[in-house]
Amino acid sequence: MAANAIELRGNITNHDGILIGAHIVIVGKPIGTISDFDGNFTLKNISPNDTVSIGFPGYESKRFALSEYKATNGLIVLNTNLIPQTKP
Repeated sequence: MAANAIELRGNITNHDGILIGAHIVIVGKPIGTISDFDGNFTLKNISPNDTVSIGFPGYESKRFALSEYKATNGLIVLNTNLIPQTKP
């Protein structure tokens, strides 16, 4: 890992439970992954100053500035619940 790099782990859910295949990307960088069959994801070697975007088709995307979270031993755990998009 680069100096000050962290690992981000998390779990993505919706109102029914786990959300398989949610997109987790670092904004402005070619770094990303998708949530697995348990809704879990891991991104390694990222900056604690990055912003992460989490989305899934038909659901409202969420953004998180990692600088607002405290890394413990180089790890941030982020769990979120996505909600369906509402139509105007």
